[in-house]
Amino acid sequence: MTPIPPSFWTALESVPGATALPTTWTHHIAKSDFDTFKALFLTSRPDALASFVPCPWSCGCLHKVVPRENGTLAGICQCNPANCGEYTVVTEERIPWDLDWPKLGRALCRAFGLDFKIAQLGLFNTLQIGTWEKDAVPAILTIPGSQREFLHAVTMLVARLGRPFILFAPTDRHFGLAAKELLSNLGSVFLPLSDHLTLSPSDGERARERGSLLPQLHLSTLNSQPSTLFSQLIPQIPEQPDQDLASRVCLTLDEFDTGSRRKNPSLTTVFRLYYVQELPVAQVAKKCRCSAGTIMNRLKLLQTKTGATPAQLRRISPHFTQFHEDLMGAKSDYVRRRKYNL
Repeated sequence: MTPIPPSFWTALESVPGATALPTTWTHHIAKSDFDTFKALFLTSRPDALASFVPCPWSCGCLHKVVPRENGTLAGICQCNPANCGEYTVVTEERIPWDLDWPKLGRALCRAFGLDFKIAQLGLFNTLQIGTWEKDAVPAILTIPGSQREFLHAVTMLVARLGRPFILFAPTDRHFGLAAKELLSNLGSVFLPLSDHLTLSPSDGERARERGSLLPQLHLSTLNSQPSTLFSQLIPQIPEQPDQDLASRVCLTLDEFDTGSRRKNPSLTTVFRLYYVQELPVAQVAKKCRCSAGTIMNRLKLLQTKTGATPAQLRRISPHFTQFHEDLMGAKSDYVRRRKYNL
């Protein structure tokens, strides 16, 4: 195992918006480590060349990029009066490098044994990156620039989610007492990445064999298995009684199928054939006159819309038929009453 330099994590929290030119990134990270840092976290935008670049002498000013007659580019100091010398700007200095949220999200999900699922939350520098299979607990990544930003993100997440979640941040330096209390009261867990991740040389070797220098993120040897780690830190979430869950699933499927323009088969049909009648995917596809891939997509969509795991859906199947019949009967009665003004 190779430790990840601490500067990797502090750099993510120090660069506003986690987007900057190489000169800015290397103010926080050793130049010798920048290639590894880029491979782990960043993506370039070569079509968005900057017209101004940071001063290479770290005076804090910007240098305007101006073409020379010989075809090179000059970096002209913008201090007033001029304080720094002119220098030659290379193209690489003008290319912005942004944090690649999906790439980092996938790496974290591999490391912590999570199901990858990107979801926007409407919060600055905060994104859902996945779920933990036990009750689909949301896993959130936030990159705060200050304690105030961190507290704001935690406050909004607690208010919106209203249930335990896993929260990652590069370090714990902005993790104050107020944020700790909010997370603790909800039963959530906070994991600073700097304390739990390392680089695996073996995976790095395999990546180089495939022609890539991308190292892979892995859980630190100081920690236990991810499932054990999360189960110890997150209180058990009480499961809904089977009948209550079956009722909710039935209503969810009916609401989705009623308002959906999606072609057949409906989610309700797939649920009944796969979970109630326990037919294999191939037979479900044959009965529905579609491909097995379509059925697999419906099963994934079914889990997404209901928020239930396959094990939960299979467990509630004995209750589903009765709830569905009751629901259809109630809807039929409602239509009949409206038609005859009863």
